[in-house]
This record gives sequence, structure tokens and C-alpha cells, in this order.
Amino acid sequence: MGKLLIVDDEVDVREFAANFFRKRKIEVSTAGSGEEALEIMQKHKPDLVLLDIKMTGIDGIETLKRIRELDN
Repeated sequence: MGKLLIVDDEVDVREFAANFFRKRKIEVSTAGSGEEALEIMQKHKPDLVLLDIKMTGIDGIETLKRIRELDN
């Protein structure tokens, strides 16, 4: 199975989604901010990212741009 990163600043949403995928035997990491997501991306290199767009601090669009820069 692949690795999944769930990024959302709302704990309830993040944990609900994480539990959904964990029950299906998918390895899940979670992040509560764009900054935290970027750190996890460098360490764990997930195969898929579920990313909230509206977050405090670095929003989802900026986080996505920075994730794409990491891949180059």
C-alpha cells in the first residue's frame, strides 16, 4: 500500500479522514498546517496528499506550490 498525507487545520476533519484510511490498511501521516506538511513531505515522501485549501498560515495553494518545488 502507498503512503498518504492528510493536511487540514481542523483536527476533527483530519482525524476522521485519517481513521477512514487507516481502517483500509493505508499508511497515513497527518499535518495541521502547510508548514508541518512541508516537513513531513521531506521526511516521509508520501505517494498522495489530501490538502485543505483554506488554512491559517500557509494556505493550501501555497503549500501545493512548495510541494511541487520539492519534487524538482
